[in-house]
Order: sequence, then structure tokens, then C-alpha cells
Amino acid sequence: GGMQSYQRGMQDVRMTQRTRALLTLLTRDIQRAMAAHVPYGIHGTPEPAVQTDDPRRTDRLVLLTAPPPTALNQGAQSSGALQRVRYVFTALPTGHTLALQRAVATPGGKQTERFMSVHEHVQTFHLRYFDGQTWSDAWQQAEVPRALEITMVVRSAGPQARTYQFATLVTAD
Repeated sequence: GGMQSYQRGMQDVRMTQRTRALLTLLTRDIQRAMAAHVPYGIHGTPEPAVQTDDPRRTDRLVLLTAPPPTALNQGAQSSGALQRVRYVFTALPTGHTLALQRAVATPGGKQTERFMSVHEHVQTFHLRYFDGQTWSDAWQQAEVPRALEITMVVRSAGPQARTYQFATLVTAD
């Protein structure tokens, strides 16, 4: 029993660390998109009202960002070329959680998107955008939002699955 409790605790710690790393990555991408000041540089769709078992990919957040400083050091072009970063959900066969992937490509370029799985146990991924006066669940405007709130619910694996909620507020500062 003690060994099972220990393993369960370690699994929870790994999930928490992985989710915090994902929120850090999201925050950096959003801040780079805000700093780029590109018209329609942030595009967000609302969460579907009903979760379906549809295995197709669903874009939830699309950003136009400047390449990160590390990419410039590794030989990426610094000629003002932007990156398109998408956060995409794919329903898992179990139907209980979603896989969140991050796709990066050069807009209009011939380079294919690079997909990276960032989390496989997401139940809810909710975004709210602040324009300076009101909050909204979608963002289709030319200017970037003043703030973006991210709320994510993740579920651990196994027979005694637990859910955890994480939230953060991202501003341009």
C-alpha cells in the first residue's frame, strides 16, 4: 500500500511539472505574439459547447510570433520572418482526455509544420481574452488582446484518476 501511494504521488508530481512546463511554453508564445504587434497575430476559437469523440484535430489558438532567441542563434533567419504557432487538440480513443499538440511553421513558406505533443491528459482548455474593457471567449480582432487567461484541467491516468486545474494570466508586460 505504501509503495502504491508513493508511485501515485510521483505520478501526480510528474503531471504537475509537465503542466507547469506547458503553461510556461504557452505564456512565452503568447507574449512573443503580443510583442510582434502583427495584425491578427492572435486568433482564438471558443471551446466547443459539447465535447465529441470526433478524432479530427481542432485548432484552439493560432499565433504569429517572432522566432525565439534560441532559434535565431541556431541559424534561423532574422529577416523579420514570423513563425505560425498553433495549439491543436486531438481526441484520444478513450474519450476521456484530449492530446494537445503544438505545431510550428513559417507562414506562407514551403516548410512543413513541426508537430510536438505537449500533453496527453487534458480535459478542458479554456481561453479568455481581455480587450481592455471586457472578457470574451474568442479572439478574431486585428489588434492583440491586452491579456489572455488560460485555464486547463488535466486528468491523471489509472483507475483512481484525479483531476487538477491550473490557471494563469498572460499580459504583454
